[in-house]
Amino acid sequence: MIMWQMSMKATILILGLVWSFQAALGIRFVIDREECFSHKAEYEGDTLHVSFVVIKSDSQWHFNEDGVDLVV
Repeated sequence: MIMWQMSMKATILILGLVWSFQAALGIRFVIDREECFSHKAEYEGDTLHVSFVVIKSDSQWHFNEDGVDLVV
């Protein structure tokens, strides 16, 4: 019973702190150019390993069609 009361007090304290925040700050990165990487495979049967990251933005001001083109 005592542990439940302590966890309830901690929960109320944390919720009070969260609700007291007036504003949130953030960082926005915009990439508006294409970057191209090329590598010559000299022999038939050479293996290339490629990795890339796609970050999708879900926001009300983002109206672009999402998509990634990978050409090999």
